[in-house]
Amino acid sequence: MNKKLVLFFALSILLVLPVLSLAIDFPAEPGARIINIQEIINGILLILWWIFLTIVIISFLITGILFLTAQGDQGKLDKLKKAVIWGLVGILVAILAFSIISITNNVIYPPPPPPPPPPPTGVCCSSYTCIANETLAYCNGIQGTYKGDGTTCSTVTCP
Repeated sequence: MNKKLVLFFALSILLVLPVLSLAIDFPAEPGARIINIQEIINGILLILWWIFLTIVIISFLITGILFLTAQGDQGKLDKLKKAVIWGLVGILVAILAFSIISITNNVIYPPPPPPPPPPPTGVCCSSYTCIANETLAYCNGIQGTYKGDGTTCSTVTCP
């Protein structure tokens, strides 16, 4: 039984490792950008998160197999139920820990504000020509007449 369990564990790891390689974020060329503490901490946390997820999946797979092999033995079943409960508690604590780190990170380094909305556009009449989708500033720059926000050439007559 132990040999089968070890073989299963080894094969599971071999199946999970290629998936982890897809999560690699290749860095830029040296000197191409400045690396700060926030990026280093985020990189370490990303690696720890993937390691944690791998351990959780493997531990729940092993617990599931042990549930199947318990064959009704009440002592083993009680022990496995406690293992599942404490595994779920561990997942909850880990998620909360990563959330606290993320919240702290956002407090220390707040995200940049969103860009301002683009200025409204409308029709600009200049030299008997209708120019659509232009701003008031552009129209004033060419000494045109701005006909209002949201107007179109089909609804406005230019003199």
